[in-house]
Amino acid sequence: MLANVYLEKFDREIGGRGVPAIRYAEGIVVLAKRERTAERQLKFSRKYLEGKLKLRMNMEKSRVASVVAGFGILTHTIAKKGSYIFRII
Repeated sequence: MLANVYLEKFDREIGGRGVPAIRYAEGIVVLAKRERTAERQLKFSRKYLEGKLKLRMNMEKSRVASVVAGFGILTHTIAKKGSYIFRII
């Protein structure tokens, strides 16, 4: 519950950029159509989360990945082949 309240600013910021993002527990998944866009959004997210919200991103687990056959979260497929995602931990 506290994460939802605290990260609401991030949700509004990234949503205002027109970027689809899904947050669950301690993770965030952000979708992009191009790898370059995903890399840019990963950098923006790190700067925002660490700078403004004073949270630490685990860069060993946070990365850009190509979606090969769809990406499932909690039994829901959220991306199609050819999309790029990054996951923030």
